[in-house]
Amino acid sequence: MDQQRNLFVAIGISIAILIGFQVFYERVFPPKPAPVSQTQTAPAVSGQAVSPGQGGASAPGVQGAVQPASRENVLAQSPRVAIATPRLKGSINLTGGRIDDLTLVGYRETVDPDSPEIVLLAPDGTEHPYFLQFGWVANDPAVKMPGPDTRWGVSGGALTPDHPVDLTWDNGAGLKFTRHIAVDADYMFTVTDSVTNAAKDKVTLYPYGLVSRAGPPPASTTYLLHEGPIGVLDGTLKEIKYADLKSEPPQEIDSAGGWLGITDKYWLSALIPDQKEAIKARFTHVERDQADLWQVDYRGSPRALDPGASVTANSRFFAGAKLKRADIAGGSPLALCDASTSGTSAGGGLPFGFQPSSVFQPVKRGIQRALLDLKRLSRNLFDSQQDSVSVLRSQGNSFQDEQVERARQQFGLIRHRRL
Repeated sequence: MDQQRNLFVAIGISIAILIGFQVFYERVFPPKPAPVSQTQTAPAVSGQAVSPGQGGASAPGVQGAVQPASRENVLAQSPRVAIATPRLKGSINLTGGRIDDLTLVGYRETVDPDSPEIVLLAPDGTEHPYFLQFGWVANDPAVKMPGPDTRWGVSGGALTPDHPVDLTWDNGAGLKFTRHIAVDADYMFTVTDSVTNAAKDKVTLYPYGLVSRAGPPPASTTYLLHEGPIGVLDGTLKEIKYADLKSEPPQEIDSAGGWLGITDKYWLSALIPDQKEAIKARFTHVERDQADLWQVDYRGSPRALDPGASVTANSRFFAGAKLKRADIAGGSPLALCDASTSGTSAGGGLPFGFQPSSVFQPVKRGIQRALLDLKRLSRNLFDSQQDSVSVLRSQGNSFQDEQVERARQQFGLIRHRRL
């Protein structure tokens, strides 16, 4: 019994050290505040990001201004349709059809109730652009496709949980593009892109989605949670550090469904393609005019569009706070996969509350390593008498060892769930 008690004490001390170090580090080394001066300039980010497709197909990237303007001024320069939900407020940019303006309702920059609300997404032209975009790319560069300067039409009214919106654009050469956008009461958007071919020639199109972010990586305040590019692809969790992505070539991964995005400590922007779609996902960093550009994107399977035919691509994206399941409104369609896959492995959901704990995997791994070390230590202590005189163990001792092991496993599981 003394050995069992000592084992539990050692486990408790190890977990207390992990948590205590995190609290101590955040207090002693708080993150540096972001600069607030609107007169300060930042290096320009211009040009298109590298394509997520093949055969010359290209997806748009960040095209920053030479001198970044304030967020309010940039928002006023383009036509927009408002977004209003119980948890989000913002707008869709009708120039380019981007979701580039989202503020988290009820979350503030400091504990002061009068401090500014958290701004998650910001438009191109600001100091740190951060946006999501969906669309199509073509193999043939001669096909006129919507781009960052395309002016989309919109059905009237704001985007709310009860009122989806439709964006439309005609390329003038027989292709008509429609984008249906819906949002739930939380942070999940559903995007349905369709194209109708009224021309005489057949075209081949690829659906794509991207999350693009410009500027230096946010200052990390934790070693326990991953911050940066992330995803679950081909059933495997991918956590990519900013530093690794900056120093290594782009990472490309083939997957059936899954999801990918960029995570901060408390917030996440994630792309969720159709879970039956074969995609080519990619994580990219480029440096332009001394500014960092981070992009996470995917390209879907080709769609052959015959004259008179239509094609559709379905996708979702999550943009918001990483909440526990209990904090999500009842009935909200936050499952990222079809019902047939929603209970399976890592590909079945986001890395927090909704589907167990990919974001908490570093914590879990740290505790597991500590437990394994303690297990080896305790085993060495239990077996130390073997170095002198061999003693036969009774059945009672074996049963006691099984109880210790079972209790250790249960304790590790309970502590992980509480974290």
